[in-house]
Amino acid sequence: MKALGLFILIILGIPILIGVTFAAGATRAVTDGSFMSAIADEVIEKSPEMVDEFFEAAKKPDAIDDPHHRAWIEAAAKVETTPRQIMDKTGISKWLKTEFAASFREVDQVFRGQLPAGEVALDMRPLKAALSSAEMSTYMRQLVSNLPACDEKGIAEWKAKVSSASGSKRWPACNPQVQEADEQVDKLIAARVAEIPDSRPLFETGEMPVPLDVSRSMSSVAWLLFLAPALIIALGALMAGSGTSGFLRYSGGTILAGGLVSLLLVSAAIGGLTGMLASDPASWGSGSDTEFWQSETGRIAAAQVRRTMEAVFVRMFEPVRTMSFGVGAVGLVLVILSFLGGRRKTESFPGPSPA
Repeated sequence: MKALGLFILIILGIPILIGVTFAAGATRAVTDGSFMSAIADEVIEKSPEMVDEFFEAAKKPDAIDDPHHRAWIEAAAKVETTPRQIMDKTGISKWLKTEFAASFREVDQVFRGQLPAGEVALDMRPLKAALSSAEMSTYMRQLVSNLPACDEKGIAEWKAKVSSASGSKRWPACNPQVQEADEQVDKLIAARVAEIPDSRPLFETGEMPVPLDVSRSMSSVAWLLFLAPALIIALGALMAGSGTSGFLRYSGGTILAGGLVSLLLVSAAIGGLTGMLASDPASWGSGSDTEFWQSETGRIAAAQVRRTMEAVFVRMFEPVRTMSFGVGAVGLVLVILSFLGGRRKTESFPGPSPA
């Protein structure tokens, strides 16, 4: 009976407890009511630094192979205003910090059951105003003026571009050098802005979540998940232990072992994922993608991806780590109680004294 109890505790109890700890912790992380807004805030906070680093990397010789993109980067390098500065001047940075961040806070409200999913949309009007601003017009005019002069093919492309009034497709990477160039730039900016909707829903019509407090509901479900390993461990401890002290000792030891193993596994998971991101970015892609990750621009991008993903990993796994500590603490308390109970029994019922 004792061997069967130990088998249940070791083969079933500990693995199931570890799995439930991970599942409950990860669920709690994602549905805690602030996960989406916290990740958005992390990205927004780092976006100015990311823009600067990308731009500096892109300006380096041979950083970009595509001649079209390289011409625009070289033109931007000749303008005194940097991309980060134009984001601040036009109000794009303000839009990211206000409307963009607010939309993700509303997503968290949806998961808390405080807001219908159909009402959550990203307000694009401030972004459209930023793109239509005089500062953006001046900046784009300067960019075009710094491009190499158009040949006959380039002039034809500019005429076709302006006549089509389509701002979404890429602009010709050359300077038409005509008197109407500035007006053409403004016309293309206006066409691009007109293609942007005033608002963009963050949930598709057929994919809207049920109006339910997901955070509280999933937290309740997460705690209910522990019933399965608790029943299995209780059964194994009853079979392996003898009396109350034995039951507490075996169940507590199993729970303590599950918490410690969970803690080791989550630490290994964080270390493994961050180690993978810290590896040579050239190994991240295959075929034509490898060439990008081997470039200086790709390595800058890899560094930004690494920092952002590390923040996500920490936020994702920290509740698992906390829950592992909690599970281990419960097991330790039960083990201590088993010894205290045994001591009290010995003190209360002393054996017969020798004659």
